[in-house]
Amino acid sequence: MSGNDNNPNDVANRLATVERENAELRRIVCGELPTHRGVESVDDRLGALERQVASAAIAQDEPQSIQSPDAGPDFQDLALTDIEWGVPVTDPSDTATATITLRPCDEAGAAYSTDAANDVVVYIRNDRSEVDLSGRDWVATIPIDGETPAVIGTILSFLRFPWDVGSGPAVVGVLVGEAPDHDVFPVILAVTSETSALTGTATTQCGYEYDVTDAWTGDALAGAGTDPAVAAADPITTPHKWVRPTVGYMLAATFGHASYNTDCALVLGWINEVADQEACSGPDEIIDQGSYD
Repeated sequence: MSGNDNNPNDVANRLATVERENAELRRIVCGELPTHRGVESVDDRLGALERQVASAAIAQDEPQSIQSPDAGPDFQDLALTDIEWGVPVTDPSDTATATITLRPCDEAGAAYSTDAANDVVVYIRNDRSEVDLSGRDWVATIPIDGETPAVIGTILSFLRFPWDVGSGPAVVGVLVGEAPDHDVFPVILAVTSETSALTGTATTQCGYEYDVTDAWTGDALAGAGTDPAVAAADPITTPHKWVRPTVGYMLAATFGHASYNTDCALVLGWINEVADQEACSGPDEIIDQGSYD
């Protein structure tokens, strides 16, 4: 044994080297996870936490996989990774659309390029349904006096697909936060022309079905106006929750409350559909109909 083997400084240096090597091995095996052992820098911990927050946000609103019609047998579910930002190229209109064109920017709204060739097209919702954006208050530019840049628009976040979908132009991703959620919201109902005569009778059940529109946004959710087409809602069939009398004349609903289930399917809960009633003309009519004695 040499004299340096018992040198406290040499022993401390060797232990430090072992600890660093152990930390690196743990990082390779476990990934860059936050730790309380002090082996990672503050930047490492912050970076890991930011990745966890982003992953949690994606998991809460993970868009459905988009498959091209000509995808081959090796097609896999698309894995979405980093959140990016963009500003609408033009002010959204009241014309329903499934996509929106964005000019990529940083989180503060500074565009990376003003070249239209670098603009991107993304789906608005993960179900690719067409949406009326006029109620969103999104704008392409907002004048800001004395600021650089002089104008900035609504900053929207999106997730990019691993590869583009379609062509002319290709869709590169989907907006974050525009997917159907599970909260209850008001809907406007209109009985379909095909079922408006199925009012119900003394011996038959009413057969109304409804076109459904989001009362807040004006988006068509079921029946007329939906694209891709969604069948009108029959409120007494799964997954809807409305219970209708088995017989009797019903007055059609015009309003209700709805939500989306975990399969992103629209669910009608309560609707203002009621049974039609008439006042009795007098005691004689009550007697004619029988008594409860």
